[in-house]
Amino acid sequence: MALKPAPIDVKLGVFKIRDRGGQLRTITCALSGVTLNMEAEEVEFETMCQIEKVSGNVSATIDFSGRADLASNAIDEVMYDLLGGEATEWQWFPAGEDTGNVKYHGSGVVNAYSPAADVPGIVQVSGSILINGKPSRTGT
Repeated sequence: MALKPAPIDVKLGVFKIRDRGGQLRTITCALSGVTLNMEAEEVEFETMCQIEKVSGNVSATIDFSGRADLASNAIDEVMYDLLGGEATEWQWFPAGEDTGNVKYHGSGVVNAYSPAADVPGIVQVSGSILINGKPSRTGT
C-alpha cells in the first residue's frame, strides 16, 4: 500500500502597512510577491593572534511587487506617500485566524517605489522597505 503525503496547509499571505493617515492598510490584493530578506552581518576580530568571526547585527528589507490599479489609487497612493518618509508599521502573515499563525512585523522606511508599464500594458509596481533592526516574529 502506497503512503499518501500529508496534506499541506497552504495559506494566502496578507501584507499590511500603516499609511501616513495612521490607518493600517491591507495591500495584499495588489501584490504578486513579497519577500522578507534577513541577513546577519559577519564581524571579524583578532584575539591572541587568532581571527574570530561572529554574527553581528541583523539587517532586513522587504521587497514587494505587483499590479497597480491607478484608478482605485490603493497601493500607489500609500507607497508614494510613504516613500522617503518616517518609519511606519508593517505586518506580514498568512490569511485566516490569528491564533497559532506566524506573523512577522516591525517598522521600516519605504526606500524605493517604482511604478512602470509597457505601453499599452498593465502598470506594475515594485519597491522595498528598509526595516529597522531584526523583524519581530510571533506565533508558532
